[in-house]
Amino acid sequence: MVSRVESAEDRRVRIVALTPRGKDLIVPAFRKHTGQMKKVLSGLSREELRAFEVALKKVGKHADALMEQS
Repeated sequence: MVSRVESAEDRRVRIVALTPRGKDLIVPAFRKHTGQMKKVLSGLSREELRAFEVALKKVGKHADALMEQS
């Protein structure tokens, strides 16, 4: 489902990419998920969506900071 290629510049780096088979699996699943999320969020106004986006970013940054501490 994925391919891994070592970087020519840095031996510590591996580049991971979906194979065609992986894309065949993920693309339809992602499209379905996107449609479901649009339905779930359709009850919110533009202002509510913006506030939700701001709150999610804040939560994500806080989670990132907590991960760095551990």
